[in-house]
Amino acid sequence: MKNLIQDFSNHPLIPGSVLMSLSEYPMASQEKRIGKEELSTANQMGTLEILEWLRGKDILQEDASMRLQQVEDRFLKAFRTVEQKIPEIAQVTQAEEISIKQLARALFGCRLLWEYMEVLTPPERSYEKTSEGTRDLLQDLSNLFRKIVGGAWGVFFPREEFGLVADASAQFWTACLFNNRPEDMAKAFQGYFFTPYRDRFMAMDRGGARKNGVRLQDAISEHIEGAQERFITLHDAVSENIKLGLDTFFLDAAEILKKLELPPTILLFLAHLTEEVCYAFSHIDGSLSSNEHRFISYLLQQIRAACPDNETNQDQGQRGSVEDLKAVLCELDDLIGIHVVKEKVRQTANFAKIQQMRLTRGLKPIPTSYHAVFTGNPGTGKTTVARLMARIYKALGVLKKGHLVECDRSSLVAEYVGQTAIKTNRVIDDAMDGILFIDEAYTLAKQDQDFGREAIDTLLKRMEDDRDRLIVIVAGYPQEMEDFVQSNPGLHSRFTRFVAFPDYDPTELCRIFSLLCRNNELRLSSDLKIRLLHYFHLLHAEKEEHFGNARLVRNCFEEVVNAQANRLALLDVPEQNELVTLLSDDLDKVPESIQEMCDTVKGYQVACPSCGETYRWTSELNIMDAECTECGTIYNCEFGEPAYSR
Repeated sequence: MKNLIQDFSNHPLIPGSVLMSLSEYPMASQEKRIGKEELSTANQMGTLEILEWLRGKDILQEDASMRLQQVEDRFLKAFRTVEQKIPEIAQVTQAEEISIKQLARALFGCRLLWEYMEVLTPPERSYEKTSEGTRDLLQDLSNLFRKIVGGAWGVFFPREEFGLVADASAQFWTACLFNNRPEDMAKAFQGYFFTPYRDRFMAMDRGGARKNGVRLQDAISEHIEGAQERFITLHDAVSENIKLGLDTFFLDAAEILKKLELPPTILLFLAHLTEEVCYAFSHIDGSLSSNEHRFISYLLQQIRAACPDNETNQDQGQRGSVEDLKAVLCELDDLIGIHVVKEKVRQTANFAKIQQMRLTRGLKPIPTSYHAVFTGNPGTGKTTVARLMARIYKALGVLKKGHLVECDRSSLVAEYVGQTAIKTNRVIDDAMDGILFIDEAYTLAKQDQDFGREAIDTLLKRMEDDRDRLIVIVAGYPQEMEDFVQSNPGLHSRFTRFVAFPDYDPTELCRIFSLLCRNNELRLSSDLKIRLLHYFHLLHAEKEEHFGNARLVRNCFEEVVNAQANRLALLDVPEQNELVTLLSDDLDKVPESIQEMCDTVKGYQVACPSCGETYRWTSELNIMDAECTECGTIYNCEFGEPAYSR
């Protein structure tokens, strides 16, 4: 279920799956249920699309839809206002800009979630009668999250560590959780943190404002002079919550969600918000102590244990799912080309399978490492295979989540001294119980880049400390990756599995193009198919060291589709067949030599699978068919079946 909320890019505050799950709530007693696939799709949709879809399914009424849109518009506008001010706020407060934005997104997202629930939760279910009176479940849920956030702040900023960042971070979370209107939240979030007042605020890190001489008493002075007293008062308010344990408040929130009969996606999103807040607080001052790291690890471990995606059968977790494994291996087999890679992946899967069998029978596992080096040019399927391997390891029980976190040098290396380890640890934390995929990993070992070496050292330590929960795959060009692994003894000892991804041959490039067409409900004319065969043979023959492979095919496909669109735009009302057919002229960026070859060639001679004789490809038939000139057999010949020959 957690994959439903991983895609946060299209929804800056709340993923589409959460909105769709909440909207399903009033229909919970009816048969109109929303499936997992629809929830996953919702993460790629805009709010207007989701609301329109829900109305079309009679899941959401028009008035509720309008209220939801109005609420989101207000919160998004306020969040955008804060987002624009964050660079200035970071400069004035000396807090880390990324962490401020992460905290603002989580807090505004939390408040928008409460507003969504106010609109969509039936009143009769949002209240509970107790011996002490009527209980507002939604208000209690909001208060519990305040306790979690406040408690986390108190842990990361203890009493003895008062300073400018501590004061600013307190203002950030209280502004969001104790103001009712989003406009007030945005205004209070920035407070007085404006560039002209920067030097005055710096006095808070020097022990307070200077008291000698004549001073003007204004709002800034009052804020600075009263900051430490407010800090202590706020600590007094959250200290009891810290003693009780922040995980207990999350468990209480989970119980309220059960009483409200809300879908499990909401609890998962609440866990996600809690994780975002903790990471933001822990890194906002640019440092992370061992004690803080231990607190985060414990709290998030307790929270994740309460989420539904962790309620798995223990025996199944050890043995994996044979059915799931077969399905993933079938997807592997369906990939075009890379036969040697497929064989190596199967060998690795077989080894992991035997390892898990030994564990279930009480035998010691054979010491091994699943970390791997993928080498090859761009577009050869390295990332695709890495995703499949993550799913294979999950199916076998090697990894609990089986997700893939992709990153590169920019995701791991910071600009300033001391920041790289923090940044790298954050990415590794996201990849725990899954695979960390580092593309162009050799860029970390540049001789003139000390920060890159810091990222490597951090990575090596975590690979050792978390060897049972983390698999790392590094990828890049063959020679560069060989130099990278040899550059550090630690890398050489940990990466023992090497998988080389070959360039696609011309036939395979044609098959990839054909697959793109089928996936987009497009057909190739016979003339275009002949032209593509010549085109990819020419490109392959003239390829340079770093050949583009599938990326080259995708670029070619986009150019052909754009050319078709320009051609059809000249027609008033194109026919159905015209909309789905790509013509030879749509591939217009080709050398004249290819055009001359296409004009003279009628077809390609290939071996008939029935009689063994050669036959010629005839353009009169369906574009994927061929007819044997000897026995008359009609044979389906997608690109690569049968093999290309002149």
